[in-house]
Amino acid sequence: MRRSLLGLALLAALAALLLAAGPAAATGAPQPVATLPYGDFGSFAESMTADHCGNLYASLTLWGNMDPVTDNVGQIWKIRPAGSATLVAEQNITPYGMLTGIVRDCVGRLYVGDVDFSGESGSLIYRVGHDGSWTPVAQLEPGTFPNGLALHDGSLYVSDCALGAIWRVRLGYGLATPTAPWIQSDLLAPGDPEQDPSALGLGVNGIAFRGCSLYGVVSDFGRLVRISVGRHGVARTPTVVCESPDLRTADGVAFDLFGRLWVTTNAGPTADEPDGALFRVSPSGDVRQIAVDPSAFDYPTQPVFGTTLATCTTLFIENGAYNGWSDGRAPTVISLRVGVRGQPLP
Repeated sequence: MRRSLLGLALLAALAALLLAAGPAAATGAPQPVATLPYGDFGSFAESMTADHCGNLYASLTLWGNMDPVTDNVGQIWKIRPAGSATLVAEQNITPYGMLTGIVRDCVGRLYVGDVDFSGESGSLIYRVGHDGSWTPVAQLEPGTFPNGLALHDGSLYVSDCALGAIWRVRLGYGLATPTAPWIQSDLLAPGDPEQDPSALGLGVNGIAFRGCSLYGVVSDFGRLVRISVGRHGVARTPTVVCESPDLRTADGVAFDLFGRLWVTTNAGPTADEPDGALFRVSPSGDVRQIAVDPSAFDYPTQPVFGTTLATCTTLFIENGAYNGWSDGRAPTVISLRVGVRGQPLP
């Protein structure tokens, strides 16, 4: 009995030391994994998620020709860890649509946002089935900008970077049409480009759950905000974890096993590093730069941890290539060995 207790104590002490110290930040240079289609007029990859088999799923918008106007096309691509990419679903998303956040539930269904830039019809959230079918599960009001998606306790949470809000959708049958956000706060709101030329008009963007708390990054201010979910799903008062100029243009987020948040920014921290960066934020709010590599980054939008034994300490990063319509670059997926596992999938 004493040996067992002593062994448990030693294991607990070792775990505490590992949690305090954490592993090395990165153990190699970024490596190419896959290149997504460019289309005829460029494309943009906004988000990515993973399944338990290590496959990645990326949301991609193929831009239509704007003169004359033709339709944008939304696609979902499945990317295997070895690098092969397969188109699994495709949908016409009108001349004013763009696919945004994507997330996978525990039975393998995908949910993806489709922002409507016309400001007339309202943005949609689709469920994409195993057969490639697209079923609308929620429609938000005109003027909304659904961006990041996260699942928690049977509900889908949607960040709205235009209104500075989070929408909550109870998943069930039929089309949900929520009339008010789950929470709306000045802490989540975008900046005003007219008053601040560095602001893009993007508020809360990437979101992720850790336990019963939702974390979201606010792009224009480089702010990380925590919102706890109270009884009956009520949103508690949001709190600021940190705010840093390094995190301005923050986009996608992913938690590691130690509760640290990995954040991709669309632009680097200085004018000499314009193509994006990767940062890590500790639970106490300390911000650490992990990688700035102009040869590897091209408007990075989403980090995703590998989920297999071979990839569990690898971070996959989606390059959105937002400016590809002008510079000819296609979206890509790259990998970076970071020496730590991601937060387990539900």
